[in-house]
Amino acid sequence: MTLIKDIFFRSHVVELDAKKPAVNSYDEPVWPEHLLAYDTETTLDPQGQSLVFGFYRVCRLQGGSYDCIEEGILHADDLQPTYLDVITRYVQDSASEVVSSNYDERIHVYNRSEFVERILFDAIRTKALIVAFNAPWDISRLAVGYRVSRNRAWTLILSQRISRKTGKLEPNPERPCMRVTSKDSKAAFFSLTKPVRPEEWPTYTVGNKTRIVCRVLDLHTLGWALFNEQTSLKGACETLHTKNQKLDQEPSGTVTIEELKYGRQDVRCTVDVLNSLKEEFDKHPVNQHRIELYPDRAVSPASVGKAYLRAMGITPPKDKFVVPHNIHGIASQAYFGGRAECGIRNTPLPVVLTDFSSQYPTINSLLGNPDVLIADSISLEDVTGEVRNFVARITLVDCFKQKHWKTMKFFARIRPNNDVVPVRAEYHDDGVTKNIGVNYFTSSEPIWLSGPDVIASKLLSGKVPYIEKAIRMVPHGQQKGLRPTNLRGMVEVDPRKHDLFRVMVEQKQVHKTSDGALSYFLKICANSTSYGMFFELTPQNRSNLVKMKVFSGEHSHEQSVTRIEKQGEWYFPPIAALITGGAHLLLAMLERCITDKSGHYLFCDTDSMCIVASRSGGWVSCRGEPRVKALSSKDVKQITKRFESLNCYDRRKVPGSILKIEKVNFENGEQIELFGYSISAKRYVLYRYDPNGNIVIVDAKAHGLGYLYPPKDTVKGDPQSDWILEAWHWVLEGEVATPRPAPEWFRVPAMMRITVSTPAILGMLKGFTKPFNFVHVPLLFPSLYPVGKDPSNFGLIMPFSKHREQWLNTKANDTHSGKPYSIALLDPQGRTRKIQVKCYGNIMGAYREHPESKFLGNDGNPCESLTRGLLRRSHIVANRHRYVGKETSRRWEQGDDISMADFRCAEYGDGQMVADEKTRKQIVEKGIRKTARETGIHTDTVTLIAKGRPVKPVTLAKIVSFVAHRTDD
Repeated sequence: MTLIKDIFFRSHVVELDAKKPAVNSYDEPVWPEHLLAYDTETTLDPQGQSLVFGFYRVCRLQGGSYDCIEEGILHADDLQPTYLDVITRYVQDSASEVVSSNYDERIHVYNRSEFVERILFDAIRTKALIVAFNAPWDISRLAVGYRVSRNRAWTLILSQRISRKTGKLEPNPERPCMRVTSKDSKAAFFSLTKPVRPEEWPTYTVGNKTRIVCRVLDLHTLGWALFNEQTSLKGACETLHTKNQKLDQEPSGTVTIEELKYGRQDVRCTVDVLNSLKEEFDKHPVNQHRIELYPDRAVSPASVGKAYLRAMGITPPKDKFVVPHNIHGIASQAYFGGRAECGIRNTPLPVVLTDFSSQYPTINSLLGNPDVLIADSISLEDVTGEVRNFVARITLVDCFKQKHWKTMKFFARIRPNNDVVPVRAEYHDDGVTKNIGVNYFTSSEPIWLSGPDVIASKLLSGKVPYIEKAIRMVPHGQQKGLRPTNLRGMVEVDPRKHDLFRVMVEQKQVHKTSDGALSYFLKICANSTSYGMFFELTPQNRSNLVKMKVFSGEHSHEQSVTRIEKQGEWYFPPIAALITGGAHLLLAMLERCITDKSGHYLFCDTDSMCIVASRSGGWVSCRGEPRVKALSSKDVKQITKRFESLNCYDRRKVPGSILKIEKVNFENGEQIELFGYSISAKRYVLYRYDPNGNIVIVDAKAHGLGYLYPPKDTVKGDPQSDWILEAWHWVLEGEVATPRPAPEWFRVPAMMRITVSTPAILGMLKGFTKPFNFVHVPLLFPSLYPVGKDPSNFGLIMPFSKHREQWLNTKANDTHSGKPYSIALLDPQGRTRKIQVKCYGNIMGAYREHPESKFLGNDGNPCESLTRGLLRRSHIVANRHRYVGKETSRRWEQGDDISMADFRCAEYGDGQMVADEKTRKQIVEKGIRKTARETGIHTDTVTLIAKGRPVKPVTLAKIVSFVAHRTDD
């Protein structure tokens, strides 16, 4: 079946008339002498979650760690007298915990206003580090108001004064406000606005602009940057084995002696965690040679990895290479993300899971990308004839020879005619999501692919793509200033003579048993420096139209936009596109190895492929098919053995194949019979049977469920309490075992926990709460809104609560009107007047029916909810070629904060833009006339936008802002 679709290509976008990066005079010590650590407790109402009280500690750096030199309590300005009496009694009965009697031994007590003025602003004036675990939350508790700023930012008002003109409270212009910009659910950036007398505050300059020094350290973010793991304060204390451990207590939103003990312990834990993280941070010698990595600016594992590259003296490619923008456009068009797909759907089968070890670092080494990173210059050479001959001759066997991989460092313009290549399209019907499927593709217009993707196409289709032109990136010389460094202070790497990716992978393996912490860091560093940073883009809003030039393939045009994509420090599309192309080639090679033995794969996911296989092999039943062949364990081992030739490491340190049989296939050192079941891309489960014939799940993916608040408490280390495992048991037992009753939590209302981390999220909630509050949002049935209500004028929000048994008895408020409503589960008889909401059972029923929309069923029809068995690649015929920026982030589906859900993919047209399907539907829902009236845009223009016609970016921006109820500018 042929599908005609618009095709989307990534673009390289350049701001015309952009100013050169300004000189930055920031020069602070990595760890300042003093810090202010604090933690707050709040009311429990969803609208307020306002400050009740908190504890703080001023600490001084002494002997490598921070010791308490002042301690105190802060409380709400309007705290009721009975609560103040409790605080007074607690202070009288408690001793201060300052490090010595040389310091003030009182436990100070300040109301919020006094704390901000005397303690917080004093910390800012002395350039102290302001420390909290989840800093955006705790800082926002001190705010008395807020303003919305561009680029996902809040401006939090910390100080007020009586206006001389009105006699009312107004923001104090003599004090800075705190601006908080959410990067994602793991990190935020902090800065201060300029007060009327900035000379009274510590400043530095960026170009000709003066900025106030603002040092805020979120320990949650630093932990993520150092360990690549998200955790709570309690989890951090347990993992780091701190002296103080968090107390188990459910906050009440009041002030009692027990609540005060709980709050004081939290700030003790905060300081302990800070000192433990500081000890780990200081093991990285990245701050030599004045290559500063500040703990308060380490926002991800990549931050640490990039600091090591700077410490080695490696200049970012875009700063040292003269590469025309059209070349970056070619590489951007050739850039596709990881390959993830389901090959056999809703069918239980025996499997063996295989995985490419250290996939991205290995690809970098095979392609010779480290040579590019340290090169003095590069050239782009026309190699059309050479590449045509190379691709025509190359075979699967040749791909297993390392010498051919460096030859693959090219880009080719092909005219696709039923070639198997990555295709980015709207496979779903939502009109928003742009997924990548490796499908048969035909286009009257040529496209650019990376060399590895061209070769993968030949392996998968059996035909040589028609190559019109090819260019190769060739490095020359070695840049000056390269120098060695020591990874985590223990592993030397010298870029002048070492392949840094090989060193990290080899030493990771060497230290795996002797030094687990070092081995784990090397794994994180290798992965964080080997891929994502080369295509790092940060969307930013501008107040005025900005002239841009868009490059994709050989297409280019100029246009004006209000939303740009700021390129990261190490942005360099030619490397990024080759890396992902290399990953596609490895999977294509593995797929060919399987199909050459008449086998099949159940699913693949970026660096892994699940092979249909059993101990002895043979034919197995497959729904929708008479049978399919399962490879034997011997077959699989032979396949993994073939990839040993691509092991580019020192075999004494990293022996064997780069393709591993994953640990889940083994128990007590023996390979077991493993089974798999896949619904769609990234929705799969692996399981075995115990001696009694019961299902035992060994690996389950929560993709598409992570945005939900868990319907039951999970006990660490207890699989029986894991709701994801229980959900998959329910799916499997309906397929391969006697069905059991659904879990009790199936009848719990389905909730999302939303953190109001951006103005867009507050807009979704119609301003019903405050910045960085967290609330529950029940999921509604589209067809069961109250009369006259729809998603544009009705939405529910509830207080956040862990007590799930109380959810149905808790009032929810309409975010538009504030009116309270009672909620109930679906009543098929229609006997309730309450708002009927989805339960987790409704979610799971839809979850197991999610189609693999990128593929067709084996009957040649589109894959649908009831499609089972073998799937086939679609044949996509290009309609329009469209040019886009960063794809819609869907990380929230996997458990990240819903704050990422407001992001939309930027599309670039020839000076004009087209509304996506979701926006067009929203226009129709709101009404053409209403949209025109509210936006001031002519009705005829709104009608054209709703029909998918291109318009000026500024016009479309007004429409999108209106229909999406955005509040940011």
